[in-house]
Amino acid sequence: MDAIVVWEVSKRFGKVQAVDRVSLEVPYGSIMGLVGPNGAGKTTLLRCVCGLRRMDAGQVLELSKGQKQKIHLATAMIREPTVLALDEPLIGIDPKGARVLKDWIRERTRAGAGGIVSSHSLSLIEEVCDRVAIMDHARITAQGTLEELRQRVAAERGTSLEEIFLRITEGADHEAA
Repeated sequence: MDAIVVWEVSKRFGKVQAVDRVSLEVPYGSIMGLVGPNGAGKTTLLRCVCGLRRMDAGQVLELSKGQKQKIHLATAMIREPTVLALDEPLIGIDPKGARVLKDWIRERTRAGAGGIVSSHSLSLIEEVCDRVAIMDHARITAQGTLEELRQRVAAERGTSLEEIFLRITEGADHEAA
């Protein structure tokens, strides 16, 4: 069984063919070295393998969605970014990894970073975000701190983001109908 299978992957940037029908297999228990001069296509190929770059043709197997997610997050974490843009960062992440990620987001925020975390996991949003924007029907329908959103729907202290979200979007569903 192979850890990574790359089959006929191609990627073009305008007139430049960065990767041209590359195929390779990497079995579990093996590490493949990818070498070549600058501009050979190594980085583009690896970005395609990790799902960071869309390929024009071909197929990449054996990285699972969770493994790809971990690679994306590890890449972000190494750089200590000051701006975060995380889309569904917990997908495919186990509970221990989720804890590490949440701690890292809070750490980056304490260090002065700002950004956006998009997630269906309202508990994640509640845990790591200072402010919340609720989007529905292609628009921001409410935004503010959790307490400000509670006030907006006349909810008592301690009401979950899930309950607030449901109240706000339920009203928007009725208005759209």
